[in-house]
Amino acid sequence: MAEPSENTRRALRGHLWHLLELLEKVREIGGPQENSNVRLNYLHRPDGERLHDVERFLESFNDEVNRAAIRWGIDIDREQIEAIHALSVSLQFVGIALEEMSPSRLSGFGVIDPAFEKDYEAFLQRLRGLLGTLQRALMSSMPDHPSA
Repeated sequence: MAEPSENTRRALRGHLWHLLELLEKVREIGGPQENSNVRLNYLHRPDGERLHDVERFLESFNDEVNRAAIRWGIDIDREQIEAIHALSVSLQFVGIALEEMSPSRLSGFGVIDPAFEKDYEAFLQRLRGLLGTLQRALMSSMPDHPSA
């Protein structure tokens, strides 16, 4: 099997870490432990066979990620990453989430009142502005950024 380049490995490492973070969210929602998220109250958590299905999924998915990491020479357990780079990647996902919240995507759920749409778009613009401000600040402080 051909080995991925170091740049590809770095990109894959980030994707694998993101998958593992999402698995933790699945574990939090679907697992037997109490909910640690103060904003959400998950009702009717899986139990019995459904809980076992979730646990089997988590174990199998985690095993697949670990096998892929080993096969591609990615040390996801001991690899270190600059926090600013990790923040940058996470903030890119925040930007994607904001794009998915666009009024045009909501139109599939029914007619949107023009006054609401204007208010909602202003809300999204404020969030995009906050996101952009932080992204620019982080970018300027990255060690490999020319202005740092």
